Amino acid sequence: MMAMLPLMWNLGTMLGGAIGGLFVDPVDKYPWLFGDSVLLREYPYLLPCLVASSASLFGLVVGYFCLEETLVLKSRATPTSSESLETTPLVSEAQSEEGRCLVDTAPRAHPRWDIITPTVVRILATNAIVCVAVAMHNQLYPIVAATSTADGGLGMDPQKIGYTLTLCGVFVVYLQLTQYSKLERRYGALACYRRGVWLLAVFSTTFPFLSFLAGFMDKSIKDLVGFDVTKLFTPEFCLFWGFLVIQLYIRMLGDTLAFTSVNLLVANIAPTKADLGFVNGLQQQVAMLAYIVGTLVSGYLWSWSIKHAFPYPFNSHF
Repeated sequence: MMAMLPLMWNLGTMLGGAIGGLFVDPVDKYPWLFGDSVLLREYPYLLPCLVASSASLFGLVVGYFCLEETLVLKSRATPTSSESLETTPLVSEAQSEEGRCLVDTAPRAHPRWDIITPTVVRILATNAIVCVAVAMHNQLYPIVAATSTADGGLGMDPQKIGYTLTLCGVFVVYLQLTQYSKLERRYGALACYRRGVWLLAVFSTTFPFLSFLAGFMDKSIKDLVGFDVTKLFTPEFCLFWGFLVIQLYIRMLGDTLAFTSVNLLVANIAPTKADLGFVNGLQQQVAMLAYIVGTLVSGYLWSWSIKHAFPYPFNSHF
């Protein structure tokens, strides 16, 4: 179950970005459907916002009407008058003793400070590092893709960015449902985490060089061909998109291995099931703080790097 949470998170992140890229400015992109809409022409970002709010409303309705509470509350039933007249016990004395033993040996929650061991601290710190890296990738990819090649970007329009984010969502589903369980059983969660972090480092180092490839292309490649079918399969176009797809696959493979594995490691360090809620809650707090830091730092560093004419690696690669 813990392995499914990163799947839903990554899939939602990718699909959310894809919705924004595909549905923005629908009057110009889909004139056959929205060409007569004065409202959407006046507010080109309204449609993706409506789709996002509808998804949130749908989640609220499903959560309210379809989900059941998982917390088991113990209640002591009050015997009725007919039950008080019973003279034959419904449970034998041996069964009663057995039941008391089961209750006595049930896992109990440990004191909070006893749970925060050095091992827990190390794993939570590892989780924070992964979340910072993932947050920076999620923040920077659409920005870098939309930035002109002269400033170190890829010169893509929102619609094509949406296509690539949709492709990332397909990669996530494929890797999470068909590949991760095999890799985890063969190598273990810790080894998968280490390989995932290594792949994220490879992606972060090599992805900015795509800007050089896009910058040396002819106009049709820098504009990502547009709708000119006669130029669709030029060697330059195939080279650019081939490297881009490989980069995105490396990124999503690294995300899947690192993010899913660290969630499993966090779940495995809980001393008992009674402590799992506290450990997961602590992990989520650390993850959200790391996401905030990663988002703020990545945006600031990107804007700083393209405003100053510093040499490599302090240019757009930084």
